[in-house]
Amino acid sequence: DRVNRYVKENYPNILIRSSLFKLSPVPEAVIEIGFIGHDIDTLISLTEKVKNIMMQYPELVGDVRDNWYNKIPVLKPHYSQAKGQRLGVSRGSIAQSMSIASTGLPIGEYRQGDQFMPIMLKDDNMDESSLSDIENMPVFTSKGTTVPLVQATDSISIDYDYFVVRRYNRERAMLAQCDPLRGVNSMEAFKTIYAQVVKEVQIPDGYKLKFIGEQESQDDSNKAIADTMPVTFLLIFITLLLLFRAYKKPVAILLMIPLIFIGVVLGLVVMGKMFDFFCMLGVLGLVGMNIKNAIVLVDQIEIEQSEGREPLDAVIQATKSRIVPVMMASGTTILGMLPLLPDAMFGGMAATIMGGLLVASILTVVVLPVTYCIIFKIRK
Repeated sequence: DRVNRYVKENYPNILIRSSLFKLSPVPEAVIEIGFIGHDIDTLISLTEKVKNIMMQYPELVGDVRDNWYNKIPVLKPHYSQAKGQRLGVSRGSIAQSMSIASTGLPIGEYRQGDQFMPIMLKDDNMDESSLSDIENMPVFTSKGTTVPLVQATDSISIDYDYFVVRRYNRERAMLAQCDPLRGVNSMEAFKTIYAQVVKEVQIPDGYKLKFIGEQESQDDSNKAIADTMPVTFLLIFITLLLLFRAYKKPVAILLMIPLIFIGVVLGLVVMGKMFDFFCMLGVLGLVGMNIKNAIVLVDQIEIEQSEGREPLDAVIQATKSRIVPVMMASGTTILGMLPLLPDAMFGGMAATIMGGLLVASILTVVVLPVTYCIIFKIRK
C-alpha cells in the first residue's frame, strides 16, 4: 500500500504492479479479456470497447491498459524490387543490416553451465550513428560487396507501429487488462466486467472472445483436479467397502466429508487468510483425516455390538469412548499447525487444517452417530 501510494503521488505516469506473496505464475494482469483475430484495426476497436467497460467500474479495478502497449516510431525502408535485384540486394540483406546497425544481429550463444548469453554482431559505430546517417548505411550484396541503403530502396519513412504484437495459438490476440483494487474480490470483479462485455460488445465473424489472467489459470487447475476427483472418491469408497464389507457404513462415513467445509470457512475468516492452492491441499488432507475419525467411530460401534449390546446402546457407548481419542488426535494436529500460521507460504493451509479439523471432529462425534442410526433405522 505504501509503495502504490508513493508512486501514484510522485510518478503518476508510471504503471506499477505490486501484490502479496504468490506461489503461482503471476500473469501480466489479474483480469485479461480480449479478442483473437486477424485484422489489427478490428482488434483495437474491440479491445477499446472492453477498456471503456472496465473504466466504468473505478470502484472495482484500476490501471486499465492493453497488452500491446503504446505505438512507437519505426523506421521503414521501402525495398525497391528493380534496384535491389540489379544490385544483388534482397529484403533479408536489408533486414540483417538494419539489425546490425541497431539492436544487433544474433549469430550464436555463449553457454556457461546452465546460463547462456546471445552473441550479437553489432556495428562499431552504432552508438555514434543517427537517423540522418541511415541512408548511407552499408547493405551487403550477393557478391560480398556493400552498397548504401538508399540505392536499394524507393524511400525511407518513419511510421508509428506496435512494438509488441501478441499471439495466442499463432493468431493475433489483443487483451484489455486491469487489476482489482486492494481488498476487492478479483473473481467478483471479473464476473461483473465479463458479463457486461458479453452483453454490450458485438463480436464480428472470424473473431473470438477470450479471457486469460488468473481466471484461465484457476479454471485449468480446477478442471485438472475435478477430472481426477471422481476416481479419488471411488477408490476411497472401494477401500471402505473392503474394510466393512457393506455399503451402508461407507455411505455414512462419506456423508461426513461436507462437514469439513464449515470449519475451513471459519478458520480462514478468523485467521484472515485467503483460500489459495495450498489451502486446497489442506482440504484434501482434511478429507482423509475426517474419514479416519469416522472409521474409528464406526468400527467401535461394531465392536460394541459384537459384545452383545443393543444397537442404540452400542452407538452411545462407542461415541462416549471415542470422543477423547478423536479429539486428542485432532488437537495435537491442530497444535502442530500453530507455527505455520504466520508463514506466507503455508499460513492459509494451516488455518484451513486447524479450522476444518476442529469443527469437523466436533461435528463428527455428534452427526455421525445420528446419521448411523438413521441409515440403520436404530430407534429408542
